[in-house]
Amino acid sequence: MIDIHTHRFGNHEAIVNTHPATCEHDIQQHPAQRLSLGLHPLDLRDAEAWLPQMEQLLTVYPQILFVGEIGIDKRNEDIERQISVFEKQMQIADNHRKAVIIHCVRAVNEILAAAKPFSAQLIFHGFRGKTQVAKQIIDSGHYISLNEKSLFAPETVKFIPDDRLFLETDDSSIPIEEIYEKIAWTRQTTIERLQEQIAQNFKRITSLP
Repeated sequence: MIDIHTHRFGNHEAIVNTHPATCEHDIQQHPAQRLSLGLHPLDLRDAEAWLPQMEQLLTVYPQILFVGEIGIDKRNEDIERQISVFEKQMQIADNHRKAVIIHCVRAVNEILAAAKPFSAQLIFHGFRGKTQVAKQIIDSGHYISLNEKSLFAPETVKFIPDDRLFLETDDSSIPIEEIYEKIAWTRQTTIERLQEQIAQNFKRITSLP
């Protein structure tokens, strides 16, 4: 089962988040693991120094499938710098034809505006907002990933189109199988159909066979 965003190693179908400082060590320890690589908006220390390293790592290691998690978080007051670093990472994603895993806290409008000049598709991870916000993301051509916290917004869980959906564990210890089960029940579908649809979405967004 595909887990589009996690911080835990172990599931070979998961996309594990990593940072330029730890990426090569993570690959040495888990050479078959698929990864996302990026600078989190709440940890932009020495960001400008890490950006060239991101470019190099994406060139060398094909198991890095996504840029992320990156984004804008309004709990950090330095919004202008967040937007600047976000735009630079979006350019890196475009350079390497990678989709982007998005960290967003109260900043959907800002992220969609900053991402508009770029071609990379976005996956808004851990989404638990209202259906109106989900529609805004989907109408912009992007994807939404749900986890167990998303179940507190069941109408949104049911609203997201099949072909724009991913599931994730993030930093939770809840197994991805349990999240598939709960989301399938809420969406009134089967685990098998949900798993098949997400596999199709994954192939589409990564261009993998």
